[in-house]
Amino acid sequence: MAINQPYYRIARPMLSDDFSYGRYVLDRRYASDRSMLCRAYRMLEDDLKIIFEFVEPSDDNCLTYSHRIYELLLRAATEFETNCKGILDANGYIKNGNLSIIDYYKIEKAIRASKYEIYLDIWRPERKKIVPFKGWATGHKLEWYAAYNDVKHGRQIKFCRANIANLLNSVAAVYIILFAQFGVFSFNPYQQINMVEDNDDGSIFSGESIFGIIPPSWLQEGKYDFDWEKLKKQPSPFLQYNF
Repeated sequence: MAINQPYYRIARPMLSDDFSYGRYVLDRRYASDRSMLCRAYRMLEDDLKIIFEFVEPSDDNCLTYSHRIYELLLRAATEFETNCKGILDANGYIKNGNLSIIDYYKIEKAIRASKYEIYLDIWRPERKKIVPFKGWATGHKLEWYAAYNDVKHGRQIKFCRANIANLLNSVAAVYIILFAQFGVFSFNPYQQINMVEDNDDGSIFSGESIFGIIPPSWLQEGKYDFDWEKLKKQPSPFLQYNF
């Protein structure tokens, strides 16, 4: 049986249409900061494009590191943390003290982050596949996030970890966390714009982004099934996910 109310900040496909993620994500009760989060991501991707003006996006340069890459890695990882905290907070998750990757890992069961695939067509010698949350399939560790902590706390020793490979994974991770919250309404902060589907491989892409994304498939019981036009009139149309 499908879910008859959406969870806060957790987008799922509708039972009636695998590609539709529903306009419930635009309701400010669902998330009041969608535009801000999307604008923050857009600046990350724009700055990544600038780096690609100086470092060719290719296999040969995966281990290239620099202060600019380091700076963007820190910003992307911080944005990842901000989005994860937003999901947990909205769903009533409480912990004494600061949150850590162990807490962020709890959202895996709600959004299936480890099953998302990202594609980068401008990569050489061929299209690049990025799976930034593959570590969450077996535990809480993420290599790129560990690299972020290494360079944040020990740059004099671990500076080489601020490289293109880890940067790509960190930016792609933010891309996924946004999509997991807002679906096709993720990547234009200023308008309610849908993305389009590439019928060749099922990836979803937009002219607003250099990335394409393939979200996970869901069984019937994991999808949403409701009439939003009716549900939105209720005082509390959203559920809290039990983390």
